[in-house]
Amino acid sequence: MTTTKYTALIVGLVAIASIGGAYALSQEFSSPQNSAKTEGMKSLGHIQLVVLGPDGAIKAYRQSDNLVVTNGDNVTANRIFGTTLTTSHAFSGAFSYIGVGTSATAAAVTQTDLSAVQSAHRLGTVSNGAIHGTAQVQVTFPANRLTNSSAVGIQESGLFDAQGNGTANANMFARQTFSSISVNPADTLQVTWTVTIT
Repeated sequence: MTTTKYTALIVGLVAIASIGGAYALSQEFSSPQNSAKTEGMKSLGHIQLVVLGPDGAIKAYRQSDNLVVTNGDNVTANRIFGTTLTTSHAFSGAFSYIGVGTSATAAAVTQTDLSAVQSAHRLGTVSNGAIHGTAQVQVTFPANRLTNSSAVGIQESGLFDAQGNGTANANMFARQTFSSISVNPADTLQVTWTVTIT
């Protein structure tokens, strides 16, 4: 009688363990995190700003990840795959121009331009990044370029495909805001944008 009880108990425990294992296995295979089909190409960006005084010493520094806007995604898809997704402007070249502005309006995917442009977009020096799928764009706004009277607080930056301001002249790929960085007339602002395709 005792042997029968122990046998039944062992059979019951084995059944419970089997059901639990099967459930865990099914969750493992059905979980979206473990499915390659849910992965997609992503553009990740990082922006760095450095203010240099007339003597070349660093006066201020900011860094932040960027937000790739819908317009930037659409331009990229059109260039890679030949699609005809809507963009704010006909694509005119590589995303090698950087613009800065004074607005603290938060970055959003629907934006197509800076909120308060401070100077014309400047053509940057483009180089390969240290790892695959990475490009770096670096721009220098020289003294008296952003202001020639008093200090200006730069709070936003964007990555563009042309020099002209406004959506009729250039497509914005990405934008970000950050705490105000003060630039005096005699200061130089260096902006470096690193984009990684993963």
